[in-house]
Amino acid sequence: MKIKPIFNIQDYENENYVMRCNTQEEATIFCNYLHSIGKKWCNGDSYLKETHWNNYMGHICYNFNAGEFGMVVGYCRTFHILNFSQFNWSNPIDGIKNIYFNEKKKTTTIKWDDSSVTTVKCGEGDIYDKEKGIALCYMKKINGNTGKYNNIFKKYIN
Repeated sequence: MKIKPIFNIQDYENENYVMRCNTQEEATIFCNYLHSIGKKWCNGDSYLKETHWNNYMGHICYNFNAGEFGMVVGYCRTFHILNFSQFNWSNPIDGIKNIYFNEKKKTTTIKWDDSSVTTVKCGEGDIYDKEKGIALCYMKKINGNTGKYNNIFKKYIN
């Protein structure tokens, strides 16, 4: 399984890059992201006001460095076209609401901004470690908030 990189806008600033969104949901997530980092449309409007999805639908590209949008064919000769789906957009790093450490029960619980909750517990005989608890919560979260992440350890460690 290949892990998709988290989109980092700094990697694409000062260059001719656009982001193609193939669905309205992708366009909404991308515009929300741009708003969250302080970007605005070139006319000064918030990205939350309008995604402009209906203008070109599945052919829309966002020129995030200029605050513009257009059709993919208009960008294909002079811009590098990034595809929304090539990135991981479920970035829990910025999404922590609270962290709860329970040394008595040997658990770490993270409440995320998306209202989900992730809890990990030490195994029998393990020493409780807050740092490992946070790291394992992240691992569990990106693997669907299930115990599937344990299979990774079993596959590579045992």
